[in-house]
Amino acid sequence: ERVDVEKLKAKAARASNELSEKQAMLSALYNEKEELRTRLESATSRLELINTIPQSQVDESKFFQSLSGRGRWGARITTTASRIDWYTMRFGTFLYSNAVLRVLIAMYLIMIHLWVFFVITSYVHMMPHLPQSVHDHVNP
Repeated sequence: ERVDVEKLKAKAARASNELSEKQAMLSALYNEKEELRTRLESATSRLELINTIPQSQVDESKFFQSLSGRGRWGARITTTASRIDWYTMRFGTFLYSNAVLRVLIAMYLIMIHLWVFFVITSYVHMMPHLPQSVHDHVNP
């Protein structure tokens, strides 16, 4: 009887360990399922946002309606304007969902403006056709 009790205790300990392992595995799978559900909901909401963007209103404007009726070139210009509008709307939607890219673009725009300002102020003294008052204002 003593041996049977020891065997039963060992068997119960193994079963307990297996149960703990299975519970840990089940918990990990549940967490993964919740993460995938969250990602799916996020992707679905982004897709719905993209699909709610109205189609280009360029074709409906009077200018482009009259232009599209003026032959092959008018139709091409209208089609090109519609495509450009469609791509800019998609890019805007992408920027809406990507904060890092928005910051990088803002930094780029600031840097390019500062560079142009520097170039203009650096080379204004090389422009002899400008009035003397401009030179005096830039180089006091």
